[in-house]
Amino acid sequence: MPRSFWYIQRDWLKSGSLNKEDVNMRKMHRIGCLSLIGVSFLLGVIGCYRHKPEDYPHLITTFLEMKEFDLLDVEKGRQFQLEGQDFMQICNINLKGKCINFEASDRRDPKIIDFLVSIGDTHYLKHRWIDGRITDPIWGVINTPTAVSVVCDADYDADHPKGTSLNDVMVLRFFDNIGFIKNDYQDAAKFAAFLRLDDPKGLQRLLASPPQWYLLLKTPPEAWNDQMVTFTLSVTMPLGTEVTRQIKIKFPIPILETTI
Repeated sequence: MPRSFWYIQRDWLKSGSLNKEDVNMRKMHRIGCLSLIGVSFLLGVIGCYRHKPEDYPHLITTFLEMKEFDLLDVEKGRQFQLEGQDFMQICNINLKGKCINFEASDRRDPKIIDFLVSIGDTHYLKHRWIDGRITDPIWGVINTPTAVSVVCDADYDADHPKGTSLNDVMVLRFFDNIGFIKNDYQDAAKFAAFLRLDDPKGLQRLLASPPQWYLLLKTPPEAWNDQMVTFTLSVTMPLGTEVTRQIKIKFPIPILETTI
């Protein structure tokens, strides 16, 4: 690989003995260095002028209008203790739909502007910028489901035979961007949130969250050990369309870690 003239110049300076041709070449490289620095500085100024951090004072930079989803299995699941009860992560929910980022919307999309104002995301100035572009994009969903239902093809317990709703023993884990925003963008670790699926009004809490949620199940029964269980997740989208996906999960799921 050709060596950069920065390294060549460094070696010349270290050698301490340069012939006439080397001196002339060194002068040429100095001129080249100064020219490159000048061009880089000019491009930097132009980039900063085009997009300054204060031009985009919002945490969320990429917006998803959810229309469907996929279920993704996990090789190892996290176990969580909620109100003295154990819940196991059994799969991930990956949301899909129309995606808009702040560049594509040109920051003038009225739907995006109204959304950001409605959630109070108006004074975040901590993004990292390179050449006028944000390098740490933050995702958020701009709509939420109206209903979620989970069933499986095996008996969970006497109160939950196969095919009946498991919503009262299921929890969604998500990152609460709105809570983080309302806390003046401080203490992000506090806003890993949980939502019980038997609380239909709680689905509004998913607004502005990143488009990957984690589905947790209260302590799987021992009868499922060495069994393959099929879960069916049905989600009613904002416009009323119901999307259904299935996933087969082998129990027991290895535990990655336990979080209280």
